[in-house]
Amino acid sequence: MGQSYSAYLKTALTAKSVRQIYAIAIAIYEDPSSSTQLKSASANLIKKVEQIIDLPIARAAFVASIWRDFRRLQSTLQIEETRSNAVSARKLENCTHYFQSN
Repeated sequence: MGQSYSAYLKTALTAKSVRQIYAIAIAIYEDPSSSTQLKSASANLIKKVEQIIDLPIARAAFVASIWRDFRRLQSTLQIEETRSNAVSARKLENCTHYFQSN
């Protein structure tokens, strides 16, 4: 990924506005290393935010739905990070085992 999953997560946890959500979703969507699931979640979020981003005010229920979708994106990031860390740990373990046996 352009950024690591943990970097995206750290940024996502500090988001305080819909514009920040939008920027994070675009970054994840445009990252060539993002999984299909992350790209899909980001694309859906981008479409929603684009409906209101230039409005001075939006319906509270719609903004709340954006935040719910953003929390789902955060959850997906956490899952992807866990998987990535597990794969990295297995690779390291395999390398360590290989060098110890040779």
